[in-house]
Amino acid sequence: QAGFDGLERRRIAGAHAGSERGARGLDVLDVVNLRVPGVIHGPAEGSIEKPFTALAELQQKGLVRHLGLSNVTSAQIAEARKIAKVVCVQNHYNLVQRADGPLVDELADQGIAYVPFFPLVGFTPIQSSALSALAAKVRATPMQLALAWLLHRAPNMLLIPLTQPSLVWISTICW
Repeated sequence: QAGFDGLERRRIAGAHAGSERGARGLDVLDVVNLRVPGVIHGPAEGSIEKPFTALAELQQKGLVRHLGLSNVTSAQIAEARKIAKVVCVQNHYNLVQRADGPLVDELADQGIAYVPFFPLVGFTPIQSSALSALAAKVRATPMQLALAWLLHRAPNMLLIPLTQPSLVWISTICW
């Protein structure tokens, strides 16, 4: 992050130009998420001011409609919100990976969508067995039960079960 400069700014702009926008002849991308590198099990603290400002500039030029964040902390969300409106946050969260529970609630209070990534993976064999047993009791599949739990968890939970470009397009720029 300390090395973010004009080269990185051009890389973000270039990624935008070569993204789905160009491939589909779109004038504007609906949502672009800034994916922040983190540690193995989640986000890492650090400033996102420069790369998020570069995305905000694309938004100001009319090339991006909405901005989101991925793999971020509460402090990084607050930093981004000082630069531009944040419409969604995409972090690792599911039935067993619940570290973001307070963040989900915080974002719900702020009207920001929470988009869990890996909503159906990461279960241990014991957890999978327990989930299967409970799912059988309610006549559902384990994955249906896990998704239902997420949807019931908070009003701002946004699940993307299909990510075919014809159904939904969320562009993620990695820096």
